Amino acid sequence: MSSPSTVSLVHCVPAGSLVGARLWLPTEPFDYVWGRFGCNHLRCGACGQPVTSSLDAAKRCRSYACACQSRDEYGHHVLGADAGQLHEFVTAWACAGHPALHLPVQLDGVAITAVGPFGPIVSQALANPPFVAPGYRTQSFWVQRLFRLLPAAAQQAQVGHAVAAELSNADARVARAVMDFFVDLPWAPGADQLAVVAERDRDRLRATPDPGSQISPASSLYARILEAIEARLLVQRDGGGQVDQPALELARRALVAGEAATSMVFRVAARDPAWFCEHAAEIVRAQPAELEFVLEGLKGLPPAGRAKAVSELLAINKTTDKAVRAWLQANPTLATEDDP
Repeated sequence: MSSPSTVSLVHCVPAGSLVGARLWLPTEPFDYVWGRFGCNHLRCGACGQPVTSSLDAAKRCRSYACACQSRDEYGHHVLGADAGQLHEFVTAWACAGHPALHLPVQLDGVAITAVGPFGPIVSQALANPPFVAPGYRTQSFWVQRLFRLLPAAAQQAQVGHAVAAELSNADARVARAVMDFFVDLPWAPGADQLAVVAERDRDRLRATPDPGSQISPASSLYARILEAIEARLLVQRDGGGQVDQPALELARRALVAGEAATSMVFRVAARDPAWFCEHAAEIVRAQPAELEFVLEGLKGLPPAGRAKAVSELLAINKTTDKAVRAWLQANPTLATEDDP
């Protein structure tokens, strides 16, 4: 058991961020940087002093300073992210750590105890967030924050499963918030329900406009859940390199149905190269515009499988034949590798 003088600290990853006047700088000491907001506990390793900050209304920025250095920030700067660049911010500033959240607590007016109950809290917060930080559009922000701040894995699991239970919510805004949550936290407990719901509710999700889309008013919730599925494919289950198999199977079907985004091409190529080589031509037949990206996805894959894929791509039509031959000329080493 920790002594009263010992404080368990959480550190920002990376080492901390500076933000301008329009982004969020938390006031609670337990808030650490996991997104596009600022660290509120920076210390200078050179002078040993805390880094203070204040809003400069005239400059429309946030001014940071320690005893030996200062900086005006207008946007979002991750300390060390510009290393080696022409205008690198050379500093000894770094996150000095944040105390863990201690329960029970009132978080933006919501009572949080060690035992929750987290289901009702999550359901209400997804529909009507108590707080969304400046710079964030997603309604899942507050629930993501709660998930990250909770000190016990069992508590986080309860939140994750409570979020997943709202995937089929009739309110499209809530369903979108759930998908946002798992796009940002694809490793969270409950993410294994993405493929289940996407498969079961496919027709309904395809017919439901995505209320959060900033790209196309015609975008559907099915397109958004596929983005969450794509993020899920980055996760190695149990640390053993095993991908979420139902998610991978759904991603494959979406590719050959012409429903997946371009980035899914590269994700599946990396996760299942044998299947990708076998079905490359099917993907292009479903979405001819993906040919360039399918060819890029074939780079680095085993020569035998790639040769078969290239042969089938050449046979689709004259347009693909011409494009594939041009690609082979631009990548002569690949063409040589594929020769029998």
